[in-house]
Amino acid sequence: MNDPICFKATQHMVFELVRTDHKSYKQLAQKDDKEFKDRIRSYAWSWRYSKASFEVMKKRLVDIVNKLISQKRNDAAERNRAELKAYFSMLERWAVFKANRQQTGQLLHFGQRFLKRKLKKTWQQIDINPPHLTYLPRLETYATNLDEYIDRRNAWDEHGIEIPLAVIQSANSNHDIDDYIEREISRRNQLNQDIQDKSDELFLDVLQ
Repeated sequence: MNDPICFKATQHMVFELVRTDHKSYKQLAQKDDKEFKDRIRSYAWSWRYSKASFEVMKKRLVDIVNKLISQKRNDAAERNRAELKAYFSMLERWAVFKANRQQTGQLLHFGQRFLKRKLKKTWQQIDINPPHLTYLPRLETYATNLDEYIDRRNAWDEHGIEIPLAVIQSANSNHDIDDYIEREISRRNQLNQDIQDKSDELFLDVLQ
C-alpha cells in the first residue's frame, strides 16, 4: 500500500497495516481427481511497526546495551539492566501481530549479535531473559456478512442483547430473531425482579 493505514500507539511507536503474501491450500479430498490443491487465499493483513518506529526502537536497544556494557559502577549497571528488562517487556507486550512479531525477532537477533560482538556474552550470561513472543488470541467472528452484522448490532443498540451468531445464522426469518429477543428480555426482566425481591427480603430481615 502506498499510504498504509496507521495508528500511533505511543510517542515513538507507530503501527501500519500491511498485506502479507502467503500460500495456503485446501486439502484434496480422497476421491478428488485433481492433481493440485486449490489455493484458499494468497494474502493476509497484519500490523507492523513503521520504518521510522523500527529504527527508533533499534537505536534505543543499541543505546541501552552500550550503556550497560560500559558501566563501571554496579548501581548504574543495575539501573541499565532494569532498563533493558523494561525494554524487553515492552517488546513482549506489543509483539502480538504476525508482521511486528517478525520485526521483534529481527530486533532481538540484532541485539544478540551486537551484545556478542561487544561483550562476548549472551543475554542469559548477563542475567537477562529475552522476551517470549506469543500470538494474540484470535477474536470470535462477529458476522460473516453485512446482514448478520446489522441484525446483531441492532439487537444490541435497541435492547442491549448480544445475539449469538449461531442464532442469527439458524434463523429462518426476522420473526425467529424477534422471538429470541423477546425471550431474552423476559428472562432478563425476571432475573432483575428476582434480584429486587431478594434485596427487599434482606432489607426486611435487617429491620427485624
